[in-house]
Amino acid sequence: MAHSYPTLLNLGWVCACIIAVCPSLSAAKPRISDWTFSPVIGVMQPTLVTVNDGIFQSPYRGQAQLTTDFAENPSGRFEYAIDNFTFRNPLKPVTVGPEAGIEFRRSFDPKTDFVIGVSSWEMSSKSRIIVTFPLQGNASNQATYDRRGKLRITQYYMGVRRYIGEKTRTYNVYLDANLRELFDINYQDENVFSFISGPPKGYKRIDIIKARSTGVSMVQLGVGMEAKVMDRISLGLEGAYAVGFNHPFLRNLDERQDFNGGDLLNFRVPPIVNGTENDVYYVSPDGQRLEEARLDLNGWRVALKINVEF
Repeated sequence: MAHSYPTLLNLGWVCACIIAVCPSLSAAKPRISDWTFSPVIGVMQPTLVTVNDGIFQSPYRGQAQLTTDFAENPSGRFEYAIDNFTFRNPLKPVTVGPEAGIEFRRSFDPKTDFVIGVSSWEMSSKSRIIVTFPLQGNASNQATYDRRGKLRITQYYMGVRRYIGEKTRTYNVYLDANLRELFDINYQDENVFSFISGPPKGYKRIDIIKARSTGVSMVQLGVGMEAKVMDRISLGLEGAYAVGFNHPFLRNLDERQDFNGGDLLNFRVPPIVNGTENDVYYVSPDGQRLEEARLDLNGWRVALKINVEF
């Protein structure tokens, strides 16, 4: 499977920055409000069907040997009994998460601004249950199972803002169109087993799995308004919807865990696992198969902007 991470947006970013700082391309004489800097806070609501309905519902599976129980095989030799376990600790679906970033605007004429910016978005969900974990040969160990899933996205963007009517210094309504590059997408699944009974009482087993993706391009269309509150400061409110050009795999799985040979586990299958070509798969909610961990990031965005003119 081919993965193309560099996009035309990277080249466009460089060209746009050069254009933005070139005063010869501005028809109007530079004014005090030609540049605007805006801290941005808000919320995003991507679709995230794969995360909420898939990965968050995935069980933790494995197989353990039990030294407290022996069975005679057909050849007359005694072997440890086997215990297959499945822990279902689903995470509550989350769609809305906080966003924070910064934005710069360059005014070209009374009705048009060029916009560049960067922002980060994050969501997480956690859950705790009690499980019976067959570890170190004992079938009846009790443990608290804490699970947390976290997704973080960092993006940069550039585009054009077009004012409805000529821009004024008191109140403005505008349309916004931009291209977005999601260059850093990180998912982390934390699984912590704290034993409260049996031989491993007082100890923990921790399994943290990370996966990432990059090179996702999106187009976003929005509408907003802004109103002056001070001479050089205005407040803006913006709503937008973004659509992606591709649905990327989570890739490059990295697992860090502290299980050891004395735990007598034949195998473990955490909620997400590595597949072919470094693509990541998740265990289906019924625990019977592996599904592609592809992300659908289309969704809404609402942002509050504090605009400072300089």
